[in-house]
Amino acid sequence: MKPKNLFILTIVFVSVSVFASSAANWPAIVIRSPPDNYLTNISVVTVTGEADPGAILSLNGTLLPNNNGVFSKNITLAEGLNRIIVTAELNGNISTEIVNVTLDTISPGVIITSPDTKYINTTALNVSYTSNATDIEYYRLSLNKQDWIVTNETYYLFNATDGLALIDVQAIDRAGNIGKASLNLTVDTIPPLIEITKPDINEPILNRIVKISGNTSIGANITINGVNITSNNGTWSSEILLSTVNNLVRIESTDLAGNKALSIINLRLGEKFSNTMPFEDFFNQTINFSRVGTFEEKNQAVSGKYVSYLFDNNYSTFMGYAIKNSESETVWFNKIYISNFTVEKISISGSVARYFQNMKFGRWHYVGVEMHDNKMGTMLLDIREVEDIYSSVREYLMNRTPERLRINVSADNNVTLEVKETGTTTKYYIDKSWKDWPDVTFELANDVIVTDFNNGFRLQKDNKEAYLIRAKYAGGSANFIYDGNKIVARVNNSLLLFRQYASHNLTGDNIYDMLVTEGISNGTIGAEIYIDSADSYDVATFGDMSVLADFPNPNTMNLNVSSGSMNGTVLAVNIGGSLYNSLLERNPVIKYDGNNIYPANSFEDVIDLTNDFGHSEYLLAMGSTGAYIFVSVPTFSSHIISLNFEPGPGSYGSSILDLLNFLAGGLLMALPAGSREMIFSLWWFGIIMMIYTVIKIAVKRKR
Repeated sequence: MKPKNLFILTIVFVSVSVFASSAANWPAIVIRSPPDNYLTNISVVTVTGEADPGAILSLNGTLLPNNNGVFSKNITLAEGLNRIIVTAELNGNISTEIVNVTLDTISPGVIITSPDTKYINTTALNVSYTSNATDIEYYRLSLNKQDWIVTNETYYLFNATDGLALIDVQAIDRAGNIGKASLNLTVDTIPPLIEITKPDINEPILNRIVKISGNTSIGANITINGVNITSNNGTWSSEILLSTVNNLVRIESTDLAGNKALSIINLRLGEKFSNTMPFEDFFNQTINFSRVGTFEEKNQAVSGKYVSYLFDNNYSTFMGYAIKNSESETVWFNKIYISNFTVEKISISGSVARYFQNMKFGRWHYVGVEMHDNKMGTMLLDIREVEDIYSSVREYLMNRTPERLRINVSADNNVTLEVKETGTTTKYYIDKSWKDWPDVTFELANDVIVTDFNNGFRLQKDNKEAYLIRAKYAGGSANFIYDGNKIVARVNNSLLLFRQYASHNLTGDNIYDMLVTEGISNGTIGAEIYIDSADSYDVATFGDMSVLADFPNPNTMNLNVSSGSMNGTVLAVNIGGSLYNSLLERNPVIKYDGNNIYPANSFEDVIDLTNDFGHSEYLLAMGSTGAYIFVSVPTFSSHIISLNFEPGPGSYGSSILDLLNFLAGGLLMALPAGSREMIFSLWWFGIIMMIYTVIKIAVKRKR
């Protein structure tokens, strides 16, 4: 080996030996606990680990005993980040080990945001809560000191029971600190008591001023005919001025939880208090009749075969609007309130009850409420212009002002009145309230589910469905607002319509029910007829439409339809009961002014009144327990539509010509609408050419 290479090898060997000897003299050290980046809410922590047995140890600069290579010592942490530094010195060499520990002893804040009251009237106890801390690991809740429920959500739904409810909420952060909040509630779902102690039972009502006293739940608010009455520990008293023989008194109590109780009594001059009929008895009055329903009126409590309600003229409200059927009674509205409305006239005729008024200064616009006693429970609220404003105002003022006067009506409908007396002119500004359109508030009954629907709302309750919509064909507008327990409609020169479903389980998820509602709203469908049998049918008409029904025999129904409008319409006929069973056996024969009509291709086809040269057609939609028959009336004078539900073998025509007409018509109606028009044109062209050919042949023979 060359001397140069031997020298280099020697240098490398010496260097490695020195480094190895030096490394062997560095003391070993390991911190076993706490781990690095440790988070705790305990201020004292034990530091443990191992080191070389002969090493001199220190902890954060303080001597640390070395017990044969093992060390352990408690230290107190400061709030926040703490650095734990352990050093080991051996033969002049020093090793260092560092861990970071965070002390967090601050409990997170927690706030219960709902319920935000001490009383609640539902057992579905929805608790919401929040925390100002950003390091919440989880929450836990307890109701009435029961087992904790752990959750990562900021809300929880308890199934409570009536009585006291103690809610405990805890927020636990990552360090294990616990934030606490509690809420004491009273769950109360029971309506308050209303007990009438005065007048005494069998006490005659002899004076117009009657004292009414009674008891209610402590803390409840009492109103009598809408006026708040002071209650002292549940005892209340007030005086009522009787204005007529029959006086309905509405007593309402609302307890601290919001539960309401209602009692309506009728005070009658000259009779004993025990003999007055309460509202509940009014409401359950029914009469028996066949075919169309008929209302019975008892002191403004109105009841029919299908519809019951009470009208309170003092407060412009309908109370407890209910629709009866074979299964149950569905109450849709507890109250319907119409602003600026005082009944001027009540008219009950057969199955229709009407309440209406003319607004101030004559018939500029009026409010009319129309109830139909039918299975659809049809109700119309008509708020539309009737006469010219200027002539109405002038007529009103001229008939009521004896002095010489001058009336000024500006373009924006502001009205001033100048009265000239003894040479002096005085100007009066007329109250503008008569120009306001009324709001209509529908206070919903319990358990009514409301969803948006085109042009209004769909209501669901007791497995029934109903619609509250604006009739678009009537013009004007209606802005709806729904806030959870009521629907408010701001109606401007328009018509509102409420109807309950009358059909049965039709195919397409009740698609035809919705189509009928849309058709009524936009004016396409002018009437709805519900038929169970020859002894049970109901008719509801919309717009300028009249329908009279007649059964010439048990299997045939004739509908005499007429209208003052030139526009055509469609009739929606609901079939149920025994007549539906006939439909299952054979399709009906439908005649229009004595002639057979043929089926349309679709619902869109039957409501299109322009595509069949003025010919009527029908559409049959079958369901599992009921059906719709839609019949078009393309133009109006007066027409008779005949529905035969059990056709005989010769019903489609006894002659060959009738049979050919039926077959040709059936084939024709099976074609698309556009093709029909072309076929009609070719048909008439062929007829004209045939007549021309016959005439031409006859002339030739004569020559």
